[in-house]
Amino acid sequence: MIDPDFIETSNPHGPLDPGRLAQFEARLGAPLPADYAAYLRDHNGGDLKRPFHTAEPDFCVHHMFGLHDGPTYARLTDWHDLGAWYDLGARARRHAHLLAFGDTTTGDALLIDMRDGRIAVFLHDSPASSDLPITYIASGFSAFLGSLISEADYNASLSEDDDFQRRLAEMEAQRAAEVAAYLKRRDES
Repeated sequence: MIDPDFIETSNPHGPLDPGRLAQFEARLGAPLPADYAAYLRDHNGGDLKRPFHTAEPDFCVHHMFGLHDGPTYARLTDWHDLGAWYDLGARARRHAHLLAFGDTTTGDALLIDMRDGRIAVFLHDSPASSDLPITYIASGFSAFLGSLISEADYNASLSEDDDFQRRLAEMEAQRAAEVAAYLKRRDES
């Protein structure tokens, strides 16, 4: 069972029909990892309360896919195949064991490795290589959920980051100088 404290909105497009889960697993030819299957049974694409991943690579979860008849962008049946999602050519066959279960705000795919349940992210804007830019980030779905933080905690972590604060101060000073220069030019004309 997935801790309900992780979920903002449960079953946003309707509860999961158990037969639909069985059909999907039959289509895959393998059962889903137990913790991810529990998430689908209990929350079926439910939005996360804590969507920020701050370890490398950092990202914000955008959509969690479910097995439902809701919007296409949120359907696991439409987006689970990484090779169909991105134009991966022959590389897609080498990574057929990866199931996309969600995406990030930058369009990266969140993946479950069906061989061992580990969670990875496909960084679609990474430089091209002979293999896919995939980074493993958690030992399983529950560990993945446990690694996420809330927006408030994310913002607090940024405010505690000295380098971030220095860069922010530099940008604010640069912007203030640009505004002052603009106002001076405007007043002189």
